[in-house]
Amino acid sequence: MKRGFSPLKESLGKLLKEYQLEHPFSEYEVNHNWNTCVPKQIAMVTTPEKIENGVLFIRVTNELWKKEINIRKKELMTMINNALTTEKIKELRIL
Repeated sequence: MKRGFSPLKESLGKLLKEYQLEHPFSEYEVNHNWNTCVPKQIAMVTTPEKIENGVLFIRVTNELWKKEINIRKKELMTMINNALTTEKIKELRIL
């Protein structure tokens, strides 16, 4: 009998869910891939802090960039979610 293969991202997601490791892995993914999942200019002035109940908290270096990120929240959430294997970000909070 021939078995079909599923994409690695899908298989990893199932495995993480089964062992209840989605949340720690999502935090690792965001931290590890931050420089590639958001634009370079934003990555240089921000730091992802934590994910809590689908909310990603990010620290921003100055007020001007806080305003810019507030304007681009939805766009940034889409970029970040596209980079994640499991848990999806529902909201961004700026620190």
